[in-house]
Amino acid sequence: MLNFLRRSSFVRHLYRSLECIFLRIFGNNRFRKIGINNHIRISRNVSFKDCRITIKGSNNAVIFEESCTLRGLNIFIIGVGNVISFGKHTVVNASRVQPTVINCVGGGRIIIGQGSLFSNNIEIHNTDYHGIYNLNGERINPEKDIIIGKSVWVGLGSKILKGAHLSDYTIVGCGSLVSGYFSDKCVAIAGNPAKVIKSGVFWNHRRENTCPIPEELHR
Repeated sequence: MLNFLRRSSFVRHLYRSLECIFLRIFGNNRFRKIGINNHIRISRNVSFKDCRITIKGSNNAVIFEESCTLRGLNIFIIGVGNVISFGKHTVVNASRVQPTVINCVGGGRIIIGQGSLFSNNIEIHNTDYHGIYNLNGERINPEKDIIIGKSVWVGLGSKILKGAHLSDYTIVGCGSLVSGYFSDKCVAIAGNPAKVIKSGVFWNHRRENTCPIPEELHR
C-alpha cells in the first residue's frame, strides 16, 4: 500500500510537471520559481494564455481552482509565505500588451472569490513597496491582505491597493482606485478613491434586457 501511495504521488507530480511544460510551450506562458518550497497549483480545466508568474523566496503559493480562464495575467511574488488564490470560474480578460498585474510580498494574501471577472490593465498590490517610518524609526505602513469576494467584476484600468475588501457581487468602475473596506454586497463603486455609487445591483456575462436573479440573492 505504501509503495502504491508513493507511486501515486510520483504520478501526480509528473502530471503537474508535464502540464506546466505544455502551458509554457503552447500558451506563450512563463512560470518561474526561484527559491524553495514554492508552488503553482493548477486544478482541472484551467487555461492560460500570455501569462507570466514569477515567485522568488520560499513557502509561497499561487492557487488556481477549477475552470479559471486567464489571459494576460502577470503575477509577481517575493518573500516568504505569500498566497494568491483564484476561485473557480475566475476570468482574467487581459492581454500581453495590457496585462493585469497582481503583486504580493511580505507574507501577504490576495484572495479572489469564484466567478469574478477582471478586465485588462488592472493592478493589484498588497504593499507600498517602500517603508514609511515615524520619528521613532518605526515602520507605519505594513503590507495588508486583499480580499475580493465572489462574482466581483473589476473594470479596466482599475487599481486595487493593500487592505482592500470587496464583498460579493461588487462592480468596480473602470479607472477606479480601491483602497477601502466595502462590506455591502451588490454595490457598484467608482472613482478615486472609489465610493459606492449604486446599491442593489449585480452583474452577469449576458447583456440581455432581463436576467434571472442569482438564487442566493433571494435569501
